[in-house]
Amino acid sequence: MNSAIKIPSIEKEYVKKSKKYLRHDIGGLATMTIAHAIKYAEEGYDGLIQIYPFTCMPETVVRSIIPKVGKDYNIPILYLPIDEQTGDAGFATRIDAFIDLLKMRKEKKAVKKK
Repeated sequence: MNSAIKIPSIEKEYVKKSKKYLRHDIGGLATMTIAHAIKYAEEGYDGLIQIYPFTCMPETVVRSIIPKVGKDYNIPILYLPIDEQTGDAGFATRIDAFIDLLKMRKEKKAVKKK
């Protein structure tokens, strides 16, 4: 990481954990995207949404790595690439379906706890 950028101490542990998935800084927000995915998974979030520019190489690389994070932490991830052709309606439909999936997972967990 660029030494001129100060990462809050709470984030350093997640950046360190992200090295398991991405050992080298490839630019953009690649490392931080993976670090935040780990952080939110460990904090018990129900799911994650990765919105990334379709033609951004670092984020496209992350898109190929982050499914492993999802599998390791048992957290569903919705991937939404954006470009100049992206329409809002398609996003809304995919996000609604993802929310339904998260609700079903949560209900299933609640039934298992009983």
